[in-house]
Amino acid sequence: MGKEPQPHRKFVRRGNGELMDAVALAVALDESVFTIRNWRRAGIIPCIDLGYRTKRFRLQDVQRALNKRFTIKSK
Repeated sequence: MGKEPQPHRKFVRRGNGELMDAVALAVALDESVFTIRNWRRAGIIPCIDLGYRTKRFRLQDVQRALNKRFTIKSK
């Protein structure tokens, strides 16, 4: 009669990978949510603004940004 409930949809943009919220990104990077939010505010990691107070992150882009910023250059 009624529609069956659908499983929770992941945020995906075609061809660009899965979008994660700050909590999922913190778990993936083994950092705190506060660190993720501080990095976002400081512009250290890229985020996608989906609306008022809705930010999402692409893990590959965040890892690339962190590698560029925090790699130690050998002499």
